[in-house]
This record gives sequence, C-alpha cells and structure tokens, in this order.
Amino acid sequence: ILRGLGEHRRAGEEWLRYLRDTPDGSPGMGVSPQSWADCAEQFALAGDTARAVALLEEYLARHAARVTHYARF
Repeated sequence: ILRGLGEHRRAGEEWLRYLRDTPDGSPGMGVSPQSWADCAEQFALAGDTARAVALLEEYLARHAARVTHYARF
C-alpha cells in the first residue's frame, strides 16, 4: 500500500523490518532474492541509493547462500 501511495522510504522501512524479522523467508518458500531487490528498489526510488546498495550488500553477505527455491532465477 505504501509503495502504491508513493511512500517509498516508509515502504522500504516496513519491508526491511519484515525481511529482517523473517531471515529465512516465508515458510515453505525460503529466502527470496526478489523480495530483497524490491525492498532495495524502494530506497532507491526514495532517493537513498546508498541505503539501497547497502541493503543488497547485506543480502549478498548474509542471505544469498541460503536461497533454495529461487536459486535458478
């Protein structure tokens, strides 16, 4: 909803809170690279490219190795 309203920073903050609260992803689905990329995009759209890059670096350093279901993408 926040993204649709153009509240990109708030959307990114809420999404990031969810991602960090569920570091292994949704039950049965695992870590989703797309979710991390979509979250980072919200910070980029808010004009905070440094935060977007830092978020992607966090994903690559801490979570990418645990991707299972989405590995082929």
